[in-house]
Amino acid sequence: MAEEQKTVVEQVVEDVPEQTSVNPSAPQKQQSVAEKKARKVMQKKGFEQVTGITNISVIRKRSAMFSIYSPDVYKNAGSDTWIVFGEARVDNLNRSMNPGAQSAMRAAAGAGASAAPVAAPAAAVTEVKAADEADEAGVASQDIELVVAQAGCTRAEAVKALKDSSNDVVNAIMELTMK
Repeated sequence: MAEEQKTVVEQVVEDVPEQTSVNPSAPQKQQSVAEKKARKVMQKKGFEQVTGITNISVIRKRSAMFSIYSPDVYKNAGSDTWIVFGEARVDNLNRSMNPGAQSAMRAAAGAGASAAPVAAPAAAVTEVKAADEADEAGVASQDIELVVAQAGCTRAEAVKALKDSSNDVVNAIMELTMK
């Protein structure tokens, strides 16, 4: 009649070595072939891993801050050369600072400048308004808007930069961002 089939289940125990992360606080990340090669070359060149670093922040001008959380950091023993692996995030420095730190930063930046009378900012505002109504003849509106968006400047500054660079958008953006 109906024969029963018996299935045998065997339990196999394998010795699997534990995967140890170089940085215990960082989760396991899959490395690309290029990253593996770079790490191998670094070891041959004498770079040693530095442990205990949880966050790296690089602050640039114009209030830009790059943060790398749970980085893999290597240092060359013979020199002051550091290599950092990790995912970089761009943060706005003004947003991340508290208001007291922002005012201290502004005061430090203004300390190098000479003291100006109180009426000077009002004159500057009227000058900027006049410049905003600057002659845009000979400059395409699309080019102005592109320069304003890319360089983060005012419309008048974009017009001036475009005129100075003979309507070359790339040079105008570079001129405004490399100040």
